[in-house]
Formats: sequence, C-alpha cells, structure tokens
Amino acid sequence: MRRALKDNYNYSGTFQEAIKPVLIIAQIFALMPVRGIGSKFAEDLTFAWSSFRTYYALAMMISFGITAGYIVAFLTNVSFDFDSVSANR
Repeated sequence: MRRALKDNYNYSGTFQEAIKPVLIIAQIFALMPVRGIGSKFAEDLTFAWSSFRTYYALAMMISFGITAGYIVAFLTNVSFDFDSVSANR
C-alpha cells in the first residue's frame, strides 16, 4: 500500500472538493450517475449512457415508478368514509 503524501491532504478550495460528499450521497441514492467525483476539478465529471451508474439510476427510476403506480391504484380503490372516523378521548 502506498504511503499518503502531503498533497493528498491539501485542500485546494475547489467547488468539486466542496461538494464531493454530496455527490457521493447522490450516487448512492441513484440521483447523479456521473464518473470522476474523486477528482479535484469539475471538468473531470463525465456522463456515459453505458455505465453501471446509469443503469442503476434507470433501474431505480423504473422501480420507483412501478411503486408509485401501485400506490395510486391502491388509493383510488380504497373507499374512506369520514363519518366513520371518531375521536375517542
């Protein structure tokens, strides 16, 4: 394993370094499928349709859409009567 150098811990103050934790969380939740989040420069961010991150984000969008469809179908079929609701205090 390579020993860490002083340059590895220097903070250059770039926007990319500032939002790196946000980009990592966004990738975990399939919101931003880009490559190059470990770089210090925003110019290194790239998007590719044929990457695992993109396929993961598309799969999550499809599954969330199916789940939302089931929820809407359930809510339209359930009858709720406000007269049967009572406050027992």
